[in-house]
Amino acid sequence: MRRVTIYLDDEEFQELRRRAAKRGMTISALVRLSVSRFIEREGVERVVEELEMLRREVEEVKRRLDAASVREFAKTWEPAKTAVRGGETRAGPDSGLPNFLRDNPWLQILSEPR
Repeated sequence: MRRVTIYLDDEEFQELRRRAAKRGMTISALVRLSVSRFIEREGVERVVEELEMLRREVEEVKRRLDAASVREFAKTWEPAKTAVRGGETRAGPDSGLPNFLRDNPWLQILSEPR
């Protein structure tokens, strides 16, 4: 264990001694405990900061998704072409769509001009 010297004024030292005695600890043990808790709290604060950053990013993605309407998707969506016999290509009924839009009658309604 390494030895560290800290300088306290008399009031700080008396407060430290009082708190250590109240907990049945030595001053050294209380200082070690305090440093340990400080280090843990710093780690927790970093985690909280990262969670806050992720929360902001999720809110931004949500805002963008709310702004992008299904109507806009339907206007720009073109079904993928599938090959049939004779070299002809036509749109497949489920091709190129996410699962939640396959066979969805609203896609046709929303894609019609108003």
